[in-house]
Amino acid sequence: MKKLKLFVIPVLCTFMFSSCSDLLGATSTFPSGESYKSVFEDEEEEEEEEETEETSDDSDYKYGKLPEAPWKIKDTVIYDEDDITITAKELVTYNGKGSYYTLVCWIENKSNHNITLTMTQLFVNDIEYRTELPETVSIPAGTNNTYYSFIKLNDLENLTIDDIGSLDIKFQALNDNGATQFETDLINIKTNFFGETETPFLKGSTIIADGEYLLASVKIVETEEANFLQVFAMNNADKSMRIITPTLVFGNGNLDTCIRFDILPHKGITLLYDLNNPVILDANNNVFPDGVDISFAYRLNKTSDYDWESPVGHIDITVDQKPILDVYGDDLGEEEE
Repeated sequence: MKKLKLFVIPVLCTFMFSSCSDLLGATSTFPSGESYKSVFEDEEEEEEEEETEETSDDSDYKYGKLPEAPWKIKDTVIYDEDDITITAKELVTYNGKGSYYTLVCWIENKSNHNITLTMTQLFVNDIEYRTELPETVSIPAGTNNTYYSFIKLNDLENLTIDDIGSLDIKFQALNDNGATQFETDLINIKTNFFGETETPFLKGSTIIADGEYLLASVKIVETEEANFLQVFAMNNADKSMRIITPTLVFGNGNLDTCIRFDILPHKGITLLYDLNNPVILDANNNVFPDGVDISFAYRLNKTSDYDWESPVGHIDITVDQKPILDVYGDDLGEEEE
């Protein structure tokens, strides 16, 4: 397969190791572009003012800083080694610059080294929830801190998720030298709605692949800054799945490469591809495309052959062209190993 240099919109896959695309710069399905580090500062300050001597022991997590979410979880230990403990404590609701549900984790660092904690993966009802700027929290040796993992209500609605039945979360901790101190496993956290939720699906999308193990659909998404091809894919197999698009034609421009990404067993993902990408425009004689022809294939083992391929589907592009984004991420589109 021909090697192709591609440009992407600003970073996302710097921390999502499980499923970076190999084409066109897949970015967050849930773009926020803002940091939430100070979201709870006012609430915490008010809480501290009201604390009594009986409740001021900061070694214990304190519930009730924000309204509860509609779903309950039990305390779930995500990591407990080397005198460091990460525990998922509760789901809460935050209505500020947007409406969010938030998984709250309590970190106790009783070790003799400092750590900086970052969430590297989060799944909601088995769909990977991707954020552009994951929160980073510093926990010096001998201290405690709280980690908030935000889930935007509008994003859940876009995936037809009415109730959260389960969450899967993974963290990475760095030491003072920027090296990895530890990575947690991907830990499953069930809510009281587990087993009662519907299978997520991308609202308003067109199904392209509907096989025994793969469901994939696409739609066009318009924002103020750009237009995107949004891809939704669900792996219903018991093995990790490598997915490609054997056919990928924007307008009359047949790309020499394809979209490629991996999905864990019984998990799903959504990705956004910028339609204003120079690679797409160049392939279509510098004309903004009026449609996309696309097919999906997958393999479950590391072979050169794919196990199944869908028919080619078509969707129209009716949005207007937007200016090309000024900042691009990494060059993608390398040949497969």
